[in-house]
Amino acid sequence: HGDSSLCRDRPLLTRLTQGRLMSELESELACVAPSNDAGETSAASAATALPAEVEDLGSRYVACGRDLGPWNMVNVCVTAISFLVLFSSYGAMQNFVTTVSGGGSGYVVLFVIYLTFAVSSLASPPIVKRAGLRASLVASALCYCLFIATFVRVPVVLPVVLLSSLILGAGAGVLWTAQGVLVSSSCPREELGKFTGVFFAFHRCSQVTGPLLSGLLLSLHVPFGAVVVVLVVIALLATGLGLMRVQQPRGPDAVVISPRLGLTLWDRLLEALRLYRRPQMARLIAPNVFFGLSESYIFGRFPALVGLERIGWAMAMFGCANALGSLTLGKLSDRVGRKPILFAGGGAFVVAIGFALSRLTALYFLAAALFGASNASYTTQISAIIGAVYPSEREAAFAAYRCVVSLATAAGFLLSLGSSPFVNAVVIVGALAVGTGFLMAMDVAAVDAPPARAGGS
Repeated sequence: HGDSSLCRDRPLLTRLTQGRLMSELESELACVAPSNDAGETSAASAATALPAEVEDLGSRYVACGRDLGPWNMVNVCVTAISFLVLFSSYGAMQNFVTTVSGGGSGYVVLFVIYLTFAVSSLASPPIVKRAGLRASLVASALCYCLFIATFVRVPVVLPVVLLSSLILGAGAGVLWTAQGVLVSSSCPREELGKFTGVFFAFHRCSQVTGPLLSGLLLSLHVPFGAVVVVLVVIALLATGLGLMRVQQPRGPDAVVISPRLGLTLWDRLLEALRLYRRPQMARLIAPNVFFGLSESYIFGRFPALVGLERIGWAMAMFGCANALGSLTLGKLSDRVGRKPILFAGGGAFVVAIGFALSRLTALYFLAAALFGASNASYTTQISAIIGAVYPSEREAAFAAYRCVVSLATAAGFLLSLGSSPFVNAVVIVGALAVGTGFLMAMDVAAVDAPPARAGGS
């Protein structure tokens, strides 16, 4: 498996072009065969039409493997644990950005990261296609390591931090596009909530381990520079021992024959943008804007309200609720649907905003827990929706999704610079109301219904 969806299997290509081993061909291509009017898969018709497709694609020919669900789950867990360790380091550092950068520089740094993240998301599909999942994940993780390392010297050199922010944003777009493709390619549509929930349950534990680790070291009076060195080493271990072991997903949901394989870089950029002309994706713009604004509030405004003394414990509470919510809500949504989980998450965010604005210490921790549950609902459900609605255009779909969320997050950090906490909250709640309206207009069947299986079963 050379990259995220290509398999250059020349012996198999030779057999196909010569018309041999038809029984093997039928079993291997059942996952990509066209459906007839009755909804049944016709492997024979796919085999008949395949030689022209193979001739057009040449060495780019894609062949589906067999269903290996347990193997894919282990692969997803390896990726998730690697993300847990990597983001334990990065998350701990992100919580310090607004305090060690001085003045409003921290918000500027975060703005640069997410603005670059948005642009990089649009450019990431061809990179993931060409480089492959593992190479994309490893190279992107190294960008996070570089960013953390720039804080080893305090006071920081702002131009250096801004340059590393640009590099981090560029890597983040590739990292999260590759992550979305890997998870959504590893399972059938009816299990997307489960697989997405498992991944983000591991990943969001970093919101617990990161603050606790940094808080413990600082409480032991370890110099801040030494803490940064420890965080860099941990991030490098996640990259070298974890992400280097990630494999290409296997099974009928992992790869799809598509004429888009020959598209140029510019064509793929346009493909990601054009997805928002489709009704289902267009209706996700407003919810994604709210999601991005909410993240800027949780990781920017909320830590400033809580204060440096309590932020580590509050974000640990956020991480616990987020991890538990990801694990339970993802699987629950496969049973009750995506929309109810999203509506509940929106309601939890409104209550959390009220608690945060109360300025009562005890309510800060309840707000953090509700923020975690709300964030888990949107993180798992939007990813599952996109993976279900666009199975053959995953790279472009996840890139378009991340672009909007990142732009909204960047705008949220700017909003935090120029408005009061109350005005900031009103804007975000307004975005939630609009996003909820668009979610209600989405086609429930297209989002929640499991696909018909071959043979009508």
